[in-house]
Amino acid sequence: MSDERIVGKVFLVGAGPGDSGLVTRRGAYLIEQADVIIYDRLVGSDILDLAADSTELINVGKTPGKSSISQSNINNLLIDEAKKGKTVVRLKGGDPFVFGRGAEEAAALSEQGIHFEVVSGVTSAIAGPGSAGIPVTDRGKASYFTVVTASESPGKTDSDINWDAIAKGNETVIVLMGSKNIDEISKVLIEGGRDPSTPAAIVESATMANQREIFGMLANIGELAALSRISAPCVLVIGEVVESAKKLQVRTNFPLIGKKILVTRSRDQASKLSLALRDLGATVVELPTIAIGPIDDYTDLDAAIGNLSDYEWVIFSSVNAVNAFYSRLIQKGLDSRHFAEVKIGAIGPATCHALGLKGIAPDFIPPRAVSDSLISNFPHPRSDVQKILLPSPKVAPETIKLGLGKLGWSVHRVEAYRTVIPKESVKKAELILNEGLDMVTFTSSSTVTNLDAMIESGIPPDVYIACIGPVTAKTACDKGMKPDIIAEEHTINGLVSAITFFYSS
Repeated sequence: MSDERIVGKVFLVGAGPGDSGLVTRRGAYLIEQADVIIYDRLVGSDILDLAADSTELINVGKTPGKSSISQSNINNLLIDEAKKGKTVVRLKGGDPFVFGRGAEEAAALSEQGIHFEVVSGVTSAIAGPGSAGIPVTDRGKASYFTVVTASESPGKTDSDINWDAIAKGNETVIVLMGSKNIDEISKVLIEGGRDPSTPAAIVESATMANQREIFGMLANIGELAALSRISAPCVLVIGEVVESAKKLQVRTNFPLIGKKILVTRSRDQASKLSLALRDLGATVVELPTIAIGPIDDYTDLDAAIGNLSDYEWVIFSSVNAVNAFYSRLIQKGLDSRHFAEVKIGAIGPATCHALGLKGIAPDFIPPRAVSDSLISNFPHPRSDVQKILLPSPKVAPETIKLGLGKLGWSVHRVEAYRTVIPKESVKKAELILNEGLDMVTFTSSSTVTNLDAMIESGIPPDVYIACIGPVTAKTACDKGMKPDIIAEEHTINGLVSAITFFYSS
């Protein structure tokens, strides 16, 4: 037998400038597949949330002014994890080969015969200025640019950076990691011959909700930075291209810019809401308050499926109900043909879409995606023995069952799935709320109930609450919350529109 050991692989992945939407598709895929992620300080939690629950996360970030793990120890950690046969993602802010010591880590891996791959990221040297409407090149203003790091003082006699040469040029100058040395950098460039009136800007926390921009001239940008208490991470931009920001005003295109919004949907359903909010400029924090689990006893559900022809209607009120019902249907060797003798009702476009993927076109869709609209528009039964099957979670509002019952229907609500609180979210809930939020969104009664169960101190009074509809809002009120927004259109798009209108007005 061969005693050759199985060796894993290391991926040196660029996490981009901060916004999780700017991670490359390749990078996001590798984060999802990793056994272990070794990440830097500036990698945001929403990027790490892409990882599987089983992924080991190791923080090796270097914080200015504090002791931290050495680069040689990081190299050894990468090697050790790979030799265990693991898929290792080394996650770095920006691009791993732009002031990220990626080359040093690649060399260490190569010396040990460890397979590795470099996955480029969007560098903050370009994305940072761009997020403030500053192009690094612009015809007539700058045809090339220089990127330097200022982690060390520019006044250092043996500096590797030729500041005199940079000062005498006319190109755009982009300075990374220079938050502590902005005033000194400006003085060195002016002494070297750069015009003191050259436009300059600082972009702090680029691409994030808390992004700030400071505009001035080379002569006073250091003073402005000090007055504004600029801190890392930030990008200093010097050159005529800075003037473009006044004309472009890119930040005005994002009505939710600067807002930090919590999405409480289940992990596999959060993406649509999160993406829509991010597209409008918000920083989204995902905290899944729901995980869909199997029920303990399938006796009642199996009986309902076996006697489906006894029902006049089957009504699905959510995507989860569709998926859970179909999962059991398939396990019993059945498919959509089993619905041949019953009619299908569905609440909301997402539920209709889920049924459409199964080859089912609903026979009844209420005008509005809410239980009350279903009840007020649903046909009356021809006799008091006609039955409706309502697949539901174990704990659910009685609204539909009671409302249709008053119309004369015999409603059989059968448990099809359970909603449970994800264990990993319980640990994060209080921390996320304490870090500061602008708004919490709720898309179902279960998201309200579960978040309420996770937190002891409640939602802070200065945090707005947005609900997808009146049923969810009622649950929030029952828990002592005061919804600020109740979407008129009870869909994800309707909720996003309501949030946008709320902040715009």
